[in-house]
Amino acid sequence: MDMSIGFTRNTTVGAKTVPVRQYRRFRYGEWEDVCHHHRSPPR
Repeated sequence: MDMSIGFTRNTTVGAKTVPVRQYRRFRYGEWEDVCHHHRSPPR
């Protein structure tokens, strides 16, 4: 069984490779903590 099909999609367009640090933001009238995560690179 070929398992390569599911892995090729994650390494191309839409891969979340840019690290984002943890920070606080004011949203909807209250402060919230945003945890460390990754986002897609700019186009």
